Formats: sequence, structure tokens, C-alpha cells
Amino acid sequence: YQEVVSLDERSRRFLVKQGHMSSVCQLDLRGMDDALAVISASTDNIEILHGVLDASARAEGIAVNELRPEQWLQDFYDQRKGSGKRAASADQPAQRAGRPRLIA
Repeated sequence: YQEVVSLDERSRRFLVKQGHMSSVCQLDLRGMDDALAVISASTDNIEILHGVLDASARAEGIAVNELRPEQWLQDFYDQRKGSGKRAASADQPAQRAGRPRLIA
């Protein structure tokens, strides 16, 4: 008990219990900023995601719910990182269609 209550919330350590056995584990997500941006919903990322999905769907001529990750994911990463391509990538994803993209 004492070990669990003394854990720093930023330590990314947690208790796993199964039956009578338990263990303190650590989940290190360093270097996974892109993946975390997709699965965690910050207000900024949601706004960027909606813009990317809308632009990608228009460029592909399909509905947003028909998009596959390889059609929008790299654009989301680029815009989220503020790479200076925000306006260009949101308005012109079709022009960059030949660029290799990350497939999730």
C-alpha cells in the first residue's frame, strides 16, 4: 500500500493486480507524441483533426467517414507539429498525394 500511495503521478507507474498477485509497472510513452495525439483528445488536436479530415475528404471526393488513415494521418501530424505547412496541407492534400505517407 505504501509504495502505491507514494507514487508520483508523473512517474507513469501503476499497480496491476490479478488474483492475489500484484505488481507495480511503468508505462514509458516517450517518443510516442504522434500516436498519443491521435488517441488523446485535446481541444487543439480535435480542431486540427476536423480540418484535416474535411480537407482530405474534399480532396478525395468522399465522405469523411470513408477516409482511411493513410489519407489523412500524415497531414494531421504535420499540422499538429506546427510545421508551417498548416494552410497548405489543409487546403491542398491532393497535391501532396505522391509523397510517401505513414500507414497506420
